[in-house]
Amino acid sequence: MSIATVLILLALATAAMIWISLRPSAQLQLPALRAVRHWTDDDETDVVGESHYHAAIAKVAGNTGGAHADKKCTAFLVPQDSNPHDKDAVMVVIDGHHVGHLSRSDASDFRERLKDEGIPGAVTSCGAHIGWGGRGREGKQLSYSIKLKVSMLSD
Repeated sequence: MSIATVLILLALATAAMIWISLRPSAQLQLPALRAVRHWTDDDETDVVGESHYHAAIAKVAGNTGGAHADKKCTAFLVPQDSNPHDKDAVMVVIDGHHVGHLSRSDASDFRERLKDEGIPGAVTSCGAHIGWGGRGREGKQLSYSIKLKVSMLSD
């Protein structure tokens, strides 16, 4: 085997390991987070991207045997300044698991709210509800729905 072939195989193996480690389903539980503030708003905001984090949400929701989820919990809102896809990204974490993000529009508005409150870039928390999941009538896996009890805009 030539040196060039070995280098190509090594590069492919490295790329595969990086790709596997970055997949949402392969992510490990995140370290414990501390919130600077817990929001107690009445507004509801949808989490997006739940389909990418189905396994993590199922673990958090604890619904088994095809039952629908119905869990109230606390979510942490974690600004991701280094997110390569969106400079204003806000990750949603429940029970140490990455379960989705705020939409681009909501994340931008929420970042503005953090600035207005004097806590730009801070980790905060809010109430959350995980619903759906489980199995539909024909046995099809249903997507989860996560609602956050937080307003994106300052009062």
